[in-house]
Amino acid sequence: MSSRLEIEKICEWCSNRFIAKQTTTKYCSHDCNSKAYKAIKRGEKIKNVTEQIFIQEYQKPLKQLKDREYFKIAEVALLLGLSKQSVYNMIYSGKLKASQFSSRLTLVSLKNIEDMLESSASYEARQVIEPELITDFYSVNDIKTKFNVKVSWIYKIAKSNNIPRILNKGKSYLSKKHVDNFFKQKGFFDNQNIKEWYSVAEVGENYNMTLSAIYTFVSANRIPKKKDGRTVYYSKEHFDLAKGKELPKVQEFYTIPQAMLKYNLSRDSLYAHIRSKNIPKIKEGRFIKISKPFVDRIFEKPIII
Repeated sequence: MSSRLEIEKICEWCSNRFIAKQTTTKYCSHDCNSKAYKAIKRGEKIKNVTEQIFIQEYQKPLKQLKDREYFKIAEVALLLGLSKQSVYNMIYSGKLKASQFSSRLTLVSLKNIEDMLESSASYEARQVIEPELITDFYSVNDIKTKFNVKVSWIYKIAKSNNIPRILNKGKSYLSKKHVDNFFKQKGFFDNQNIKEWYSVAEVGENYNMTLSAIYTFVSANRIPKKKDGRTVYYSKEHFDLAKGKELPKVQEFYTIPQAMLKYNLSRDSLYAHIRSKNIPKIKEGRFIKISKPFVDRIFEKPIII
């Protein structure tokens, strides 16, 4: 039974319009079909020849190295299928022995390459690290109450920081460990030791500063802050110290070398703690001094009774 379909299509070979009887028809005539078939076969033959030429050109340098006993660094890299830097790294680490005749000529023997491969450890499959089982969770209300944040903000930080979340009876629960780590990085737990706070209005009144000046000063001096609803508070002690209003006695400060010596810290490590823990500091001339009580509270070992 002949098809009653009449579909206007464009021939994929000659690009002329024609009426097709089937939806799968690609060509307008047998002649166009034959020409297209021959063109496809011709293209396959050209592709096969091109690939063979490429393989022969790639294997030609390897054939030239077949009967050699000594190789240059670039030739060793070609022989092993590595980069020159990888070969140099093996030489520097002592895995591959090489003979250096000058600053521009280094040779490696075939025996040394074989010895390196034989003495290398057998391949061991990587151990699959099983994901940590999470058993402790906060509910959204727990986080809202403990950290004094909005519900919408909780979902926002959970998404942006990939905090694991589960659903139970239509309620969301977030991993306690991941939530605590996030707020620890934000200095929340360090701020629990701070008892006195300035509001923005109090700072402006006490120090006669504009809003932009306050925000710039707080950012530059890394003053600890907390948020209660829409009101932002800044640590009174840190702010006063940064402003030089209340200068404690000399014995209540460590110089940088003193703190490094007492707690066996490098300079970079100590400055990292100063930044991350918001340790109060003052500057006397060219020297920086840091609050002794704060440093002792952070680094001294707890007394276990």
